[in-house]
Amino acid sequence: SEVSSDHKAFLFSKSKNLLVVPMGGYWNQDAYVFHISLDNGIMLKGNISHSGDDEYYWNHSVKRSLYIENVLYTISDGMIKMNDLADLHAINSIELPSSFQSWPIGYYSVSV
Repeated sequence: SEVSSDHKAFLFSKSKNLLVVPMGGYWNQDAYVFHISLDNGIMLKGNISHSGDDEYYWNHSVKRSLYIENVLYTISDGMIKMNDLADLHAINSIELPSSFQSWPIGYYSVSV
C-alpha cells in the first residue's frame, strides 16, 4: 500500500470524522473509508475499488484521496473516482491514459 511509505497517502479530517486509507494487494486496489468518533471509535463505512478488468492491478494503486464539500475523490494512476461522502455511492469516474503494459498470466513462465 502507498501509505506504508508515504504518510500523505492517507486522508484524515477531524471535522468530517473521516479517515481514508489506501490498501491493496496483487489482485485488488481499494481505498477503505472509516468514520471516526469518540463515542463509536473507528467504524468501516465501506471501500472504493480501483481494480479494473485487467489481470494485474498495480497501476490502479490508490495514491491520494481528498474531498471537496461532500464528494470524496480517490486517485490512482489509472483513474479518478468520485463518491458521495454520506453513503459512498458512485458519482462518476474518469479513466486516465496509461503507458502500463499488461502481460498475460504465464507470460514469463519457464517450461521444463
